[in-house]
Amino acid sequence: YKYTTHDTQYTIHNTGMLEKKGAQIESTMKDKMATQAMLQREIQMAINIAKARDSLMWFGSLYACVVTGATVGVIARRPVPPVVAVPIVMGGFALTNMFDMAYGNKLQRVVAEAESIMINEKHRFVPPSQAPFYGKYDEALVKKIEGIGSVGSYWPEPVKAVIDSFQLPK
Repeated sequence: YKYTTHDTQYTIHNTGMLEKKGAQIESTMKDKMATQAMLQREIQMAINIAKARDSLMWFGSLYACVVTGATVGVIARRPVPPVVAVPIVMGGFALTNMFDMAYGNKLQRVVAEAESIMINEKHRFVPPSQAPFYGKYDEALVKKIEGIGSVGSYWPEPVKAVIDSFQLPK
């Protein structure tokens, strides 16, 4: 420590100690922010799983009613329209997907896919050039998306002609 006297007041000059304390505070803040982000992520994941379980309960009940009705009709030798098979088959796939999210490992597979996208397809995250953080993206990523047109430029020609015919005159 280095003490200097200025009108009987003592001032401590030690930048090394201040830098060390600043680094310690920064580390503590980063740790707290990471903990908060982790908690928010876990809460959101729990909500998603709970929503999947709720949907499974409701749609599962509806599906059970449809299948039971069709089965009772077949057993009673009543005519069951063939179109009833469509919601039974499609509903089976939908319920399997919901079950996988609610009780299976679908969420972990989705997270793994998100990690893969973040590593291998980073160019998909480049924002419009008007975004304030656009300049923070690597030039190579920006060049990857340069030749891509807007969604409206990909309409098939017959559809585009019909849409253009409805344009108001300028």
